[in-house]
Amino acid sequence: MKKVVFDTSALLAIEKRETGAEVAEAALANIPYISSVNWCELFTACHRHGYDKNEISARLIKAGMQIIPFTQERAEAAALLYKPTQPFGLSLGDRACLALAQETSRVIITADTAWAALPLDVELKFIR
Repeated sequence: MKKVVFDTSALLAIEKRETGAEVAEAALANIPYISSVNWCELFTACHRHGYDKNEISARLIKAGMQIIPFTQERAEAAALLYKPTQPFGLSLGDRACLALAQETSRVIITADTAWAALPLDVELKFIR
């Protein structure tokens, strides 16, 4: 598999031991990137659900997760994705993930199957 960008949904699937968690865990071996916006989403969910954010962070960093800053250029690229993704209800985090994947030509690892209908040139790997 190519190098990957993680969507928050795939990492939450690992933490919740949901269907597809093993697929997401295997993808961690592919030099994983995550947008700092998605990193924030992940830890917001950890706080909301009572997960140990320090343990999760340590495990992901040990696996090689690289947190990529949401720069001005990435923010503008995510903003340009608003109109084509609006009918699908994508969040800022979703668009940050998409913009990073487009910029770096990486495969997105996601649990969000609604993304299959996106009218974008980006490679997706669904974990379930």
